[in-house]
Amino acid sequence: MNFNYTVNSNFNNCNNTDLEMKEANQHKVCMPSEIWNHIFNYVDDYSLSNVTRVCWNWYSICHTPFFDGWAFLYRTLWKEGVPPNDTPPFTHFTFRYRAVGFTNITDSIYNRISISDSLLSIRQSEHFLHFIVNCLNPTLDQSTEQLNDLSSHQHVTQWINNVNSLFENGRALEAHYLIQEIVHIQCDKNQLNKLQQIRSQILKRCLVEHISSSERERTYSIFQSLFSSFAPLSDFVKGLSEPWPILYGAAQYDFSFLMNGFLFCQHPDIYDEGPLLLQTAAETKSFATLDALLSHQPLAANLDGSTPGDEFPLHALCSIDEQMMDEREQVQWMRFMNILLERGYSLMQRNQENDTPYSIAAKNFNPSMLQYLFNKTDISQANGLNLQSILAGYIESLDVHSNEFDESDYVRCRFTLEVLLAICPSLKDHIQLNSLLFWHLPLFESLVKYTQSQEQAYIGRLIKTLLNLPKLHVNHLIVNYQDEEELINNTLEDSLNAIFQSIFSFIPYINRNVVDKRGRTIIHLLIGTLRNVEELLEDADDPIKKKQIFQCCFNHYCALISQLANENNCRTRNVKGKTAYQMAENYGYTALLPLLNPERIH
Repeated sequence: MNFNYTVNSNFNNCNNTDLEMKEANQHKVCMPSEIWNHIFNYVDDYSLSNVTRVCWNWYSICHTPFFDGWAFLYRTLWKEGVPPNDTPPFTHFTFRYRAVGFTNITDSIYNRISISDSLLSIRQSEHFLHFIVNCLNPTLDQSTEQLNDLSSHQHVTQWINNVNSLFENGRALEAHYLIQEIVHIQCDKNQLNKLQQIRSQILKRCLVEHISSSERERTYSIFQSLFSSFAPLSDFVKGLSEPWPILYGAAQYDFSFLMNGFLFCQHPDIYDEGPLLLQTAAETKSFATLDALLSHQPLAANLDGSTPGDEFPLHALCSIDEQMMDEREQVQWMRFMNILLERGYSLMQRNQENDTPYSIAAKNFNPSMLQYLFNKTDISQANGLNLQSILAGYIESLDVHSNEFDESDYVRCRFTLEVLLAICPSLKDHIQLNSLLFWHLPLFESLVKYTQSQEQAYIGRLIKTLLNLPKLHVNHLIVNYQDEEELINNTLEDSLNAIFQSIFSFIPYINRNVVDKRGRTIIHLLIGTLRNVEELLEDADDPIKKKQIFQCCFNHYCALISQLANENNCRTRNVKGKTAYQMAENYGYTALLPLLNPERIH
């Protein structure tokens, strides 16, 4: 089969059956349309291998017209504009093909397979260098051939400048085609440094810019395909003028193959910045890279906790959100913790913020990690382990992050507190209950879990704190949201429901007949706190709002009193000689009187 093709300056000399293309240098290239039609027919097959095979066949038959035609097509694809809308990348390509003259391509056909992938496979040809220099370079003097001269590849430099804009405009597919060409371009050894700079810029962009993870992975895989082993990769690494961003990016994004290139050539930055690289790999769950780094790091020194230092890998590992780790990652996490401890890192080491791995795990609400650390520790022999400090940091972190919490987050917080209380139940005596339960009521359950029935003094503190919470919530809403009636009603109802649900759950611990120093039973306390709420509302501007809020509180108190009142505590008099019935009667709470009449309680 023999197709005639011409390269001349006479546009009208081209056969009408041939696809007509106008070169940038005004030469005319006539590409036989039969070639392209044959290739396009195979697009319907869904098979990239078939399309690639056909491309290769045509190239072997008539590689010069194939190159000439594809050169123009390829160059046009990257130069033609695209419609000014948000059409997807496939539509962009379809538009560009049609701009060249391939009107027989439809959206549905092009969506099935990328013809460009097939055509770009020809880059492996021994003639590809000739193709790059003589066909893809729009500024090359056609009268001379500058084989292996990277200076002629001005289009590559232009493409580098376009990669960022392609990514930014959502045209990642096109950007990756450009990256493919930049990665696989060939040149003479004399021009290797320039090519190395071009490639390193592309790789650096992949590692340090804010692109999506899928785009980053694809760019990296394209780049990785350039190296068959660590040896050529090591040569590439040694020639980097600015290695640190690429080295740090490898640790950050778990590009272990790239990291091994640095390790293979024993790059000095690996050792100078070893702890930082270990920390980065640890906190980003870059476990493959962490494994590679640990195999080359010397034993840690001076990490006994005596002096604060920069963050170390143990701290970073304990800052990972354990809920975001799958089972495989959890196994890896424990493995690396063990390796780091064996290599001399200490759980007592403090960073610049004076945090140990224990406090980091507690502050990040990682109960499983915290339990693991305690399992690794002989508490009685752990000099410098300050449990009160860990608890204080945990509560401080609660206050900082609570606005972001939902119910599931509080499960983690509760379990973390329980790990601490299981180690030392008396830690709960160091918690400021009013503040903790006002802002973090779900933690009440954990406090109860580690409170023994004989701890009556602490149980009394819990009860009084719970009974005081309605007053605190009403005051908070009135002071901060007095003009937002709907918010007050909804928020108060939710708060009271949660508070009284906690009190109801605590009923088995409550001694209904016990009296305090002022002779008050639990019933006296309930009526007294209800009166405190009413007094607080006396300063409210809106009498209707005042009545609504008080009625909401009253209903909850009424339900609780009906559960706790018995004949004995209703007959008990406080130091002023008042029974609960008399208190309610004095305050005008007539709806409570039937519940407080000892004669009617059985």
